[in-house]
Amino acid sequence: GCAVYCQDTLSEKIPKTKLEKVSLGIGTIVKKEFIDLYSYQGKGLFNSANFSAQVLNIKDAESGLSLSGLLISTVSSGSLYSSGSSYTAYVDLDEIPGMVKFLDFMQTLPGQVEKNYVEHNYNCKDLKIFAYYTNRFNKKDKFDWYFGIKVDRYYSASSNSVEISGFKELSQKIKEAF
Repeated sequence: GCAVYCQDTLSEKIPKTKLEKVSLGIGTIVKKEFIDLYSYQGKGLFNSANFSAQVLNIKDAESGLSLSGLLISTVSSGSLYSSGSSYTAYVDLDEIPGMVKFLDFMQTLPGQVEKNYVEHNYNCKDLKIFAYYTNRFNKKDKFDWYFGIKVDRYYSASSNSVEISGFKELSQKIKEAF
């Protein structure tokens, strides 16, 4: 019904980050500068992501307000019947140190053995990065670590697997840029 549809539409339009709020400014001239930072090409067979990270510099010409942060975009691989979808997340400057700390923490996980299913999650306002330890597909006795990124909290399809090396490279590039 309309109640559900209207609610979904509203949740998409409410900016979650400072970057997004200024970016969507109405009645003002907004300059956006996109600086390519990192591009990842997924290698996995199951819901593997291609994602890119850009430094985003925004300036509101009227107020003189300037903001910087990250713009992370993913494109899911799709399937035989669909071409995949793209999703974008804004990461404010004040969220970046915690995000880098989590990316570095994730590098310590491969090789660690757990007794049960375990998840590690890092949430920004508009982005989630995660690691989980679970049994391999079709092999109940073989456990492993899996890593991923979810760019839009409202759409499970925006959740994609990423090799740990992709997160290591992303962390390095963010440290160089900020």
